[in-house]
Parts: sequence; C-alpha cells; structure tokens
Amino acid sequence: MTGPRPRYILALVGWLALAPFARGGENRDRLLTMVRDGNRAAIRSITTMECRYERIPWAGTTLDQARKHFFIPAAPGRFWRSGEVYRLIEPIDDGTIREYVVRNGRIQVVRKRGGPIPWSNLSINNPVPVDGVGGEIWQYLLFSHWGRNAPSYYPFWDIVQQPHTLRTVERLSSREIHVDLVHASGRLEFWFDPKVNYLVRKSVMVPAGDSSYRWEHEVVEFTEVRPAVFVPTTVEHHCSIGGELQTVVRTVLSELKVNHPMPKVALRIPGIAGMECIDLDRDVKFNVDADGNRVGPETPVKVAHHIALKPDDPDKRSRRPVEYYSSPLPSRTPTPWWVWVLAVSVCVLLAGVGLAVVRRRARAALD
Repeated sequence: MTGPRPRYILALVGWLALAPFARGGENRDRLLTMVRDGNRAAIRSITTMECRYERIPWAGTTLDQARKHFFIPAAPGRFWRSGEVYRLIEPIDDGTIREYVVRNGRIQVVRKRGGPIPWSNLSINNPVPVDGVGGEIWQYLLFSHWGRNAPSYYPFWDIVQQPHTLRTVERLSSREIHVDLVHASGRLEFWFDPKVNYLVRKSVMVPAGDSSYRWEHEVVEFTEVRPAVFVPTTVEHHCSIGGELQTVVRTVLSELKVNHPMPKVALRIPGIAGMECIDLDRDVKFNVDADGNRVGPETPVKVAHHIALKPDDPDKRSRRPVEYYSSPLPSRTPTPWWVWVLAVSVCVLLAGVGLAVVRRRARAALD
C-alpha cells in the first residue's frame, strides 16, 4: 500500500495550520453580528418608556466636581418616549427649566422663565446627533454610545456601519462579548451581556482629541420591566484624567413604565398653545398649537443665540455649543431728525468757540 502523495500531505498540513485563523475570523464576524443585532433588538423592544431620573454625585464626588465633567440637572428630571417621539424635562441650576420634544425629525425647546431669562422662550430647530432618539437620557443609560464626531452619540449598530478598525471581538469567561474598536472620534470598548439581550453592561471611551481622558460607564442594576425586556436603572459614570479618577456620577431611574399605553398629552410641552415660536434654522417666527405645529403666518425675525458649553464634552478643544434658549433681537427705533439737527448745531457751536479761543491767544501773542 503506497502512502499519500507529498502534495496532499502539504495541503493537509496547511489546512490544519490555517484552520484556527479561519475559525477565529468567522467567529469574530459571528460574534459581532450577534451583539449588533441583539443590541438593536433589545433597544427596539422598548416601544414606550416613561420615568423619573436623577443624576447624583457619587463616591465622595462633590457637586462642583461632578459639574466639571457631566451635566447634572438641578433637580430630578422626567422622560417620555413613544416610537421616534420623545419628551424630556431638565431643571437647570440657573433657576430655569429646559423642556423639549423631538417629533418629525425636529426638536422644539421651551426655556421657562427664571434666573437670567426674563420670559419663557419657545424655539425649534434641527436636532444635533446627541439629541437623537431618546436624547441624552439614552446616553445616560448606555443605549447610545460615542459616535463618529464627538460629542455626538449613535447606537452601536450605526457605529459599526461607519469607517472603523476592530481591535478585538471575543467571548469572555463570563459569557459577555467584548468589542474593542477605533474610529475617528477615539477608542471604544463595549461589554455586551447576553443575559439582558446584549444590552451594554459597560463601555469605555478614550477620545482621539485628548487620550489623557478616559470615560467609563457601567450598569450597576438592570431591571426586567416586562418579560424579556430589560432597562438599566442604575448606571455609574467615571471620568479619569491622566490615570487619576476625577468624578463619579450615578444615573438612577424611578417610577419606570415601559411598553404601556402612552397618552398623547404626555408627548406635548404643556402651555405652548398660542405661544410664539422661533425657527432657529430659518430665522422666522410663528404661533403654534398645543402640539407645537405652526398656525397662521410666519414673519422674519433676527435671532440672538444665547449658548452654553456642553459640560460633559471630554475634548475641551472641540466643545460644541448647546442651544439653551434664543430670543429675537430688540428692534431699534429710528433716531428722530431733530436729534441729528441738535447734535450738528452743538458741534458747530463748539467748533466756533474753539476757533475764537485760538484766535484770541494768537493776537495776545503778537501784542
């Protein structure tokens, strides 16, 4: 009996040598697909949501320290969401309340009177990425993650559709799946937990603009609000600079309702019917109904933008202004004609007096 030919032996050896790499590449793709689709399905399983939320300085962090790196509402806020429409209330520490609704791809914001704002102000504009579905509350709960252009937030399945480099995709001994990737905004790490339908249990972000910063977000508690529907109800956020922990903040949910009948009034800003609204994208103003829809004609208006820096942007060199409120510039009353005549007369009189003084001094010098 003759033995196998040499070329078959070489082929067998080559296959055995390359099989682990082939299996590893296939497993990596399979794991990435698993967490991408599982995470998306877990988020989309939440069709309606309502809660009270609070941001609390934690682990010895003072309120001033917390506000250096995170947005901390002055009091507990509230959140409502149904499909692609959501409403958020955030008390601001200057004595005002910021409330907004995102509907039909636009964000309508009312800044209620108080502190530095002498009157309530209603405006509408195209939302920035951080105001995507769910707004910042989604960011607080790790449903959304650092995206392509810091400080924007995108869901994980959107991030992996954009240019990026995968460093690691692996299943850990805990059965969690760890994903480590790099894109234009920095390095991201995620730990997806299959026990909660591949929601993120922990994430780490190191921004490209300043690698001395490290942001860690970890879920302390998940709650199964409906059978097989999970929501992170306590999340801890850490900010480190140069390897030293600077701030710890907790986001805590209460009065949570999920996948329940959402009344239409819950997705309205109360009291805006008949109010004047300023369109910041088109510099026009108009009156609105109870749902914030334009009623009647619109008129041009010049807008003064009052902005504040977003406090939880890790890259201090690229902080994005956040629109808190806007107001029409006060119109200037034309100056009456007699004021100009009086001003010119005074100038002529002063010039004449000055000339007379000069001539008198010149004559005195000659004498």
